[in-house]
Order: sequence, then C-alpha cells, then structure tokens
Amino acid sequence: RTFIPCPHCEELHDSRIWSPQNNLAFKNWYGLYCINCKKVIPCLRNLFSYIILAITYPFWAWFKGTHKERWLAKQPKRYASIDIEKLGNSYQGYSWLKQGLGFGIIMYIFMQVLFPLFTSKELNQDELLLGIPFWLFGGLIYGVLLNFIMMRKGKNALHS
Repeated sequence: RTFIPCPHCEELHDSRIWSPQNNLAFKNWYGLYCINCKKVIPCLRNLFSYIILAITYPFWAWFKGTHKERWLAKQPKRYASIDIEKLGNSYQGYSWLKQGLGFGIIMYIFMQVLFPLFTSKELNQDELLLGIPFWLFGGLIYGVLLNFIMMRKGKNALHS
C-alpha cells in the first residue's frame, strides 16, 4: 500500500485514487491533484525528465500557464466519482502460501539443480533430497513475511 502526502495540506492520499480503474492514471500533466486542498502535488523528476523538458521547451512554454489553469479547473469534475472502496485490496486474491511455495520451488531448481550444473559441480542425490524440505520451508517463511509486510496498516506500515 502506498500513500502520497500532499505538501500543502499534509493529507495522506491512497495511491489507488490515481489508478486506471478510476480513469485517473493519465492526464496528470502538472502533478497529482489533491482532492482535499484543490492544489497540485508535484511529482518527482530526475535528470532524464529535465533533459526531455529542456528539449521540448519551445513547444510547450508558450501555453503552459493558460493550459495549467484550464487543467486545474477540470480536475474537480474528474475526481467527483472516485470510490476507493470499490477497488478493494490490491493484494486480494494473492495467496501467500502459493507465492511462498512457488518461491521455494524456484529457489530449489536454481540452487540445487542449475547452479551446480553451471559451476561444474557434481549433482549429489543426498543434497537434492535434503534441498526439498529446506527450500520449501524457506519459501513458506518468505510467504509469511510477504503476507505480513503487504497487509500491514497504519503509521508503521511500509510506504506510508
């Protein structure tokens, strides 16, 4: 779960607001719109985005001010029908057991079968048999941790 803070009103917004299901994933030319204070939450930029902005500056510089005002005026209507609850939990339907066991099986194949083949190490039947419960248990631990981290709520949750 990700929460995006507004620097103006300090409201924490659920990132699912700007999901494709709400038809708000695109057309955020100037940043993300804050429903609470009606201002723009600036987006992060990196060196590559600044280079693109510099190259394209002659094409958009003339109408940026008027376009931003019109864009800002249209935002309340775009955000009027948001229903976060209908989107549900983005991790719903993911089974931690299946993910953990899948991870354990993949790690078993890579570490017990493929890795020894690439390092010219001889495959040992005892190691192959011992690796099955070891990697399945490791996969279960991974699944439990994944479930714990992804389902946390509140101030101490990751990405909040």
